[in-house]
Amino acid sequence: MKAHVLIIFFSAILFSCKEEKKLLSDSELEQVQVFTLDEVNKKDGKEIYKVDFSGEGNEEVLSSISDLSQIQYLDLSNNNLRSIPTEVFQLDNLQHLILSGNNIQSIDSKLLELKNLKEVVITDLNQNSSFQDLTVLEVALAMKELGEIEEYNYLKDAPNLLLPAYQYYANTCDRDVPPYLYSKHVYGYISNTATGVSSIVAASSINPDMNLKNAQLNINMAFLRAYDYPGKGEHNAFFGFHGSTIGTSTVKTNTEYNYNRNFEVNEDDEASLRSVPVFNGLFVGKDGVLFKCKVINVSNKRDDRISEIFQGVSSGLEIIKITETNPAVGMVGELAGTALKILQSGRKNVTIHDVELGLHFNDNGVDLQLRKGTYVVLNVPPCMNGVPFQFNWNEYKFDKTNGRFTDDKGNPKNLKFNYIVFTIS
Repeated sequence: MKAHVLIIFFSAILFSCKEEKKLLSDSELEQVQVFTLDEVNKKDGKEIYKVDFSGEGNEEVLSSISDLSQIQYLDLSNNNLRSIPTEVFQLDNLQHLILSGNNIQSIDSKLLELKNLKEVVITDLNQNSSFQDLTVLEVALAMKELGEIEEYNYLKDAPNLLLPAYQYYANTCDRDVPPYLYSKHVYGYISNTATGVSSIVAASSINPDMNLKNAQLNINMAFLRAYDYPGKGEHNAFFGFHGSTIGTSTVKTNTEYNYNRNFEVNEDDEASLRSVPVFNGLFVGKDGVLFKCKVINVSNKRDDRISEIFQGVSSGLEIIKITETNPAVGMVGELAGTALKILQSGRKNVTIHDVELGLHFNDNGVDLQLRKGTYVVLNVPPCMNGVPFQFNWNEYKFDKTNGRFTDDKGNPKNLKFNYIVFTIS
């Protein structure tokens, strides 16, 4: 049975005429400081709105919760909890409650008394017997494809409103979607001759280089930006890249290759993957090349070990050296593809990027076109500020020296999106 990451969102349908203290919006909550347990114990709780007690696993966590009257975001993930601590029910201003990675066996009805609570995130629902009885909660499965999984089979007959995340978020622009759940990508191109702060155009608007037909290309990972991955702090993630020809190639050799590598990156930072070779000598078909790129946030020890196998792979896949008498590199490529499938099946691993892009020679103004240069793959939201979002490359430039975006005047601009930048030479 295929396994997927499962995140559950609940919105309580409750109303009250009682005047409440001002609540922070999701965008305001995103900007406030996140406090850990040690930091909470050193500071006045009245000024604390957002705390991360994930992985603490001790009684001190419970005693600290009751003193946080103003808290609006509480992360209690990975604390081996079997029920929601009673201290949580005293947090009248709580809006977001994160309980993933626990062994929640029951949900106390007092949760419904938290009139401002609009989101609860929990995983592994097949162990949570009380969910069948919840009738006043709206449930959305935050995943890109449901598949046939135990959690879905368990929940599908529950008397709740059950929606896949893409449908849940598509119905309205009123809900904020975490950046790591964005499924839409836009593709930009920067000229090979540009230096420093450079203009970006849509990769579908450029003229293809016909001289690259049946040529060999080098593909490098230039930058990888992790603005927002699941959880906080340092992330262990896995980068997988697949390359293949579109159309036949005049070179008689394998036409599909996989390259994987794990990396560590801090929240809202760049991974240390600057100019890392991915493919050296990738063959181009008569109609172009096809790339598939996945970035997976790895969140369990078994899959950590799998990803670490590729930690030392830093020289790229030397395709140019592969011959019928020397298939060793091809075998490594197959192993990389197998490892990627294992990580994708991990229940708690979250796919950040799932990109499939073909670079063509047809020059039709619609398909992405192939030529040497820098390609930018950017995750974008379906909506922003309550309206459908349309990204415009003309409003931005890209600084090749540091991998950061600027506005069209060259002033630094912090885009709150995850993105990948790779070069073709």
